[in-house]
Amino acid sequence: MREYVAVVLVKLNGEILIQHRDKNTFYNPLTWCAVGGEKTDPTAGDEEEAVRELYEETGIKIDPDDLEEIGQEKSYLVPEDGIPERRVFFRALYDGKQEIKVKEGLDIRFISPEILETLLISPGHEKFLRKAAGFFHRGSKERRG
Repeated sequence: MREYVAVVLVKLNGEILIQHRDKNTFYNPLTWCAVGGEKTDPTAGDEEEAVRELYEETGIKIDPDDLEEIGQEKSYLVPEDGIPERRVFFRALYDGKQEIKVKEGLDIRFISPEILETLLISPGHEKFLRKAAGFFHRGSKERRG
């Protein structure tokens, strides 16, 4: 089983950070997705690997304690190779101070969740992107999940 972790950084206004995958990626090329990737250390926790992936792809450093798990998909079947995949999605509040770099993929940017429907989103990511955006949205009376 392949294990995958992803982080959705969220601004207080509800904008979410998404990544545009390049054409050379193994599966779902040229789609938009949460920032993440395959776990490389089987002994590391999901939070540690998510922090590593976020830094590797964006240059953003966060503490594993700042992550909140927003959901999992267990045994998601990757159509291209038939190997089951466990996906864990996290969200964290963007500090607004660190520069976001495009270290992998074609682009990484904050977007309003309303435009998700206009983009080609990697399968299984949209519900977690929307969930992350709703959680921190300023103007809500309490944290939503």
